[in-house]
Amino acid sequence: MRRMKRAFLFTLVLCLALGAAPQRGHAAYETLRPWAIGSAVRAMQQALKDLGYGVKVDGTYGPASEAAVRSFQRKNGLQVDGIAGDSTLSLLFAQAKAPAQDGATSVYPPSEGSVTQQPQAAPDLTVKLRSGSTGSEVALLQSRLSELGYQPGRSDGVFDAGTAAAVISFQSRNGLKADGVAGPLTLSRLHGGAAIAAAAEAEQPSAGTPVGTAVVSTPNGGSVRIRSSAASQTGNVLASIPNRSVVQVLSSGGGWTRCVWNGRTGYVMSQYLQEQSASTPSEGQQAAFSRILRPGDKGQDVLYLQQRLQALSYTLGLSSSYDSATVAAVRAFQTANGLKADGVFGPNSAGALSSASPAVQPGETPGQSNGTAAYATLRMGDRDGADQAVSRLQKRLSELGYTLSADGSFGAKTHDALVSFQQQNGLTPSGVADAATQSALYSAEAKKNSGAAAGIDLSAGRIGGPSVSSVKLLRWYDEVKPALGGGPTVRVYHPASGVSFNLKIYSLGRHADAEPKTLKDTQLMNGAFGAASWSTRPVYVQLPSGVWTLGTMHNYPHLSGSIADNGFGGHLCVHFLRDLEETKKLDPNYGMQNQLAIRKAWKSMTGEEVN
Repeated sequence: MRRMKRAFLFTLVLCLALGAAPQRGHAAYETLRPWAIGSAVRAMQQALKDLGYGVKVDGTYGPASEAAVRSFQRKNGLQVDGIAGDSTLSLLFAQAKAPAQDGATSVYPPSEGSVTQQPQAAPDLTVKLRSGSTGSEVALLQSRLSELGYQPGRSDGVFDAGTAAAVISFQSRNGLKADGVAGPLTLSRLHGGAAIAAAAEAEQPSAGTPVGTAVVSTPNGGSVRIRSSAASQTGNVLASIPNRSVVQVLSSGGGWTRCVWNGRTGYVMSQYLQEQSASTPSEGQQAAFSRILRPGDKGQDVLYLQQRLQALSYTLGLSSSYDSATVAAVRAFQTANGLKADGVFGPNSAGALSSASPAVQPGETPGQSNGTAAYATLRMGDRDGADQAVSRLQKRLSELGYTLSADGSFGAKTHDALVSFQQQNGLTPSGVADAATQSALYSAEAKKNSGAAAGIDLSAGRIGGPSVSSVKLLRWYDEVKPALGGGPTVRVYHPASGVSFNLKIYSLGRHADAEPKTLKDTQLMNGAFGAASWSTRPVYVQLPSGVWTLGTMHNYPHLSGSIADNGFGGHLCVHFLRDLEETKKLDPNYGMQNQLAIRKAWKSMTGEEVN
């Protein structure tokens, strides 16, 4: 009994010495998040420093402090999120020797108003970081690498050997050139939602035999994420699947469905999928397999055919119309299955489709399927893997007279050359090297570059725009988003060049996902903006009501799109005015970059400051 009393008194004295109440019944500590500032942050940093984490005690919750908190959480079996909440701070101050320094107090929670927030710095995706580089961009690089599990060491803003090794590891796992230099492509992939974490590769499921198909169905019409593991966590997102896309179902359970989409095998939350049984086809499915479908046909049976082809990674839209993209996809499927490639979906094609397995996975070497080559789809942002598929594509385009270099990186020049090849060879100008395009490219019948591809005269887009005084600054959630419901086509005016083009809106979340409406619109946009990049550009967007509002956008095609023949090969993002507090919480990097750009443009236009 006496020993127990001594133990209790020791614990009580220790708690009082640390400026904290005993664990049981203590007042909750105020939650500290990255980029908070103030005395509470300083006390946390001092505690971390006393425990050997080597952070600077400056009162600013920067990348180095976040990395130290994550390390402390990981070591102590806490949730690793980089946010210092009550459980993290309670344990931290219980282990620390003396958390106060320079007048900072360890008494928590601090008084109201002692902690303020400032926006997290957005990474500059245009820089090139390498060994010897220093500064805040390196610190952001290190923090993101740590978050994804690549262990670059301390987030101290110094690009050392450990950082270089982590960059090489990230590049290798994400199909990039593993040179240890963090250039625009590496940084875009690293800070994007599709970055593959260090452990994701080991968790990547292998493809199996499909048991059916399912259609993505989200309440708000937005996209759904496919992940490398059955868990919602940072770093395991493989891609975003647009609403109404079709996936091949491999298995389901525990709220997750294991499936294949666009060559990727992963997990999607089951609540966002409407399953279609493979053993009990719908009326539309039966029709697709019981009658011949030809170019020009329309209806549910054509839609099912398009869904099945899309699930097998062929590039086409879900239009219910047997259009040119459907013809190209059917021909590619027929070629891959040793059938007559006439673009007509008859009994032989139906039999092959009913037993078809997913297309070649990204990174695999094209093999043989029924005696003919099968190709993995290549698109903007892809880089050489072991098969050097991008370099081979570039070399073949160069052989045919298209001007580009075989550097193994699918960039803007490769994209433009591919669109030109598709135009001159009667293919759908998608900007994506799908099976149909590669089959034609490597064939003996491939047409050489004659310079006959349709270009664009920017004067076609200089049709005038709104006066600056008529442009409004409308808020995204309250005014813009409700006006864009139903996926309208909107006109965009780029004031810096005087060029207008049209965008098709199709997904609304914290910004608008969109695509150029036609190939002409893509050419006008790129003519105005220059080579595809993530750079933010102020634009005026005309809403369906006719009202013009200020926004920002980029012209880099990423992930997937819904229009097959617009020469874009993905989708882009358009941002509108949002509250800074909300943005820095949900989109602290690229979202904040766009919000600051909107405010800067508005001040330039009107002289008004916007908080």
